[in-house]
Amino acid sequence: MSIESIPISRDSLGRFQEKKTPRAKRVEVWLEPQLISRVDSLCELLKVGRGRIIQRLMERLLPNENQPADHLSPGSSITRLDYQGNESNSMVLARQGHLLLTSGPEPWLEWEIIQGWNLAVRRSPLELAGPSLEHFVAIAEPALLSTGFDLEDQYIKQLLNHCKTLGEAAKPQIEQEDDIEVLPWPGSIQPLEGLSNPLR
Repeated sequence: MSIESIPISRDSLGRFQEKKTPRAKRVEVWLEPQLISRVDSLCELLKVGRGRIIQRLMERLLPNENQPADHLSPGSSITRLDYQGNESNSMVLARQGHLLLTSGPEPWLEWEIIQGWNLAVRRSPLELAGPSLEHFVAIAEPALLSTGFDLEDQYIKQLLNHCKTLGEAAKPQIEQEDDIEVLPWPGSIQPLEGLSNPLR
């Protein structure tokens, strides 16, 4: 393989260059400081960058015809979490409109589906259900907000705190980011002791 055929990902200053067929493209967006702070909290919790978090949230908001996002169909196994931090598993029995019927450990329970988020909620007692723990950690807050819940409510706060605690306990592996820019060190090169200085 010749040197010319090797793909180069940095320019002469050491900065990343966009590939001919990149897996992701850089997009500049303007967000309010309050929203950026909330995104950064999720970044710190999940050990990923802002781009990855925003992409996950967008994927759950925008339908994808090639990859249906419905994980609440009959026969699916779901994870439940209540405001006291109790976690359990159930199976979806039926789905009709915005209602979901599950079984286990109770004979049956009725849930309200949070449209577009792959989550379901029971209001009394407050409890969330979804495909996995990752769904609770990544999207519980915006999903509840979109349904009209008051994030200042005591039970909502307790539930979101449990989501955060469980997410920290999961300790996900650090994912490599593709949009990190590394700049060359601006300092001078110091010769090693005993070696001549090639710059003289």
